[in-house]
Amino acid sequence: MVEHDRIPTDIPGLDKILQGGLPKNGVFLVTGNTGAGKTLFCSQFLWNGLEKGEKGIFFSLEERTKDIIHNAETFNWNFQKHIDDKNFVLEYSDPFELSNISSLIKEKIETNEAKRVVIDSTSVLGMVSDNEHEIRKNLYQLVEALKQTGATVLLTSEIPEGSKQLSRFGVKEFVADGVILLNYENGK
Repeated sequence: MVEHDRIPTDIPGLDKILQGGLPKNGVFLVTGNTGAGKTLFCSQFLWNGLEKGEKGIFFSLEERTKDIIHNAETFNWNFQKHIDDKNFVLEYSDPFELSNISSLIKEKIETNEAKRVVIDSTSVLGMVSDNEHEIRKNLYQLVEALKQTGATVLLTSEIPEGSKQLSRFGVKEFVADGVILLNYENGK
């Protein structure tokens, strides 16, 4: 068996399942239905890295930065402190105004020397493409650019209600190194 360097997520119970964490320099899809906790999961992954001195970037393509900061504060995760210390970048971009997201994100990661990166949500990237082939090509280019940075990356995607696919357009799971599927369960 080949040993791989792993980056612990420090999310309770997950690293045991993952045999020590996520493989470094990998790109992983975090997917699930609305309300499953994808953004929260990714925020915790970033927060745990920041607390260890690992720089991080959160690229939001849907949620405004002030909302992400506010939601993190409910868990006592002070992202603003790490933004002020220049260890963390939290950036919102309108996906309909992006022309070359791969280059933009790669440059930001390299400039900031980020070790942990989240792109939330890649579902909207599919909405700006004309067809499945174009979506897959753009995602492949994005994943290849991300792998060149040396960062460990989480991409989020939603599963449409009632769908059997792992992502909105059914292609992201094929370009990622692995998939983490989150489910929402009613606590009855």
